[in-house]
Amino acid sequence: MLKVSCNVSNCSYYMNNECKACKVNILGESARNNNQTSCNTFLQKGECSTLTSNFNPDGRVQIHCNVTNCIHNRNKDCNLQNILVDSETPRPQMTYGTFCSNFEQGK
Repeated sequence: MLKVSCNVSNCSYYMNNECKACKVNILGESARNNNQTSCNTFLQKGECSTLTSNFNPDGRVQIHCNVTNCIHNRNKDCNLQNILVDSETPRPQMTYGTFCSNFEQGK
């Protein structure tokens, strides 16, 4: 089963260091390092905490990735079994404050 570990504790989908969204979208089509990627699924707690249509408490998740130059990208899906979404600041307020720690640039 795919798993998304998460250190972004102010995201509505965050629960016990895991992302509980059904689908996670990673952006950064022309990224050269992980800070140029972002988790587009991020929803700030408080402002968006009632939007639960994408919430999946059992942890099953699909990882969709448009970072085409990442070596883990296979036809816009991540081929890793576990990724880590992290943040540049302790409490990001937008998706661009988050990133995929597993990004590895291909040739």
